[in-house]
Amino acid sequence: MVRRSNKYLYAQMLKLATGKTLFGIRSTDPLTLGKQIAAKALEMKISSVVFDRGSYKYHGNIKIVADAAREAGLKF
Repeated sequence: MVRRSNKYLYAQMLKLATGKTLFGIRSTDPLTLGKQIAAKALEMKISSVVFDRGSYKYHGNIKIVADAAREAGLKF
């Protein structure tokens, strides 16, 4: 799940079966956030995810986060 505020972008990895948050990361740079979320997920042996952009359109910073995570090895 990806969210944004006026200052930060947030990404969380959730386990849908239980609704439990596995981890979350925040950053001001979308490229860094995408790489960090992918690195942490791959460290936890998670390679395939569902990208939930919420109510945000798929462009700008949201797209940069997704593209960076894909480049770092996550599969959507």
